[in-house]
Amino acid sequence: MKKLEVPEFKTYEDEAAFWDNLDTAPYMEDDGEWFQFESIPSRAIRIAILPELAGELMQL
Repeated sequence: MKKLEVPEFKTYEDEAAFWDNLDTAPYMEDDGEWFQFESIPSRAIRIAILPELAGELMQL
């Protein structure tokens, strides 16, 4: 996992562009725990959540 280094921004627009275009995947830990909700494919999205919350959701 890489460490995210946030630069100093000269303007709000520069900062917004940085965050809008940042791919966070290389900075996130992959613990190998994935699960899927049954949903309409056109409405499905993938999000990262905390393991504790994932456990609670799987119990529901």
